[in-house]
Amino acid sequence: MGKQIEITSPSDLLDDKGNLIQIGWMRHPLLKYDRTKIKAHWFRIKEWDYYAILTEKYGVAFTIADLGYIGFNNATWLDFQEKKFYPKDFVKLVPGGRMNLP
Repeated sequence: MGKQIEITSPSDLLDDKGNLIQIGWMRHPLLKYDRTKIKAHWFRIKEWDYYAILTEKYGVAFTIADLGYIGFNNATWLDFQEKKFYPKDFVKLVPGGRMNLP
């Protein structure tokens, strides 16, 4: 795969054959994702987003995932002082891409 570089110019994420156009990392979302360019059956497509807001004392993290055969949403409160976490999960069977992740 090679060395990853910072992606600074917008483009599509995938070419018409389903391959990555740019490989690297971004400070801000720049790549346009088009699910129809993925050359795999719907149950093999895995899409997810993860967000976290953290301080020294507390944090909150969110996961939204559509794995084709199962959907998963999670919100977790993190208490770093008490070394505890409090998750809340929701599972959806067979979303098949209908969670409309960006």
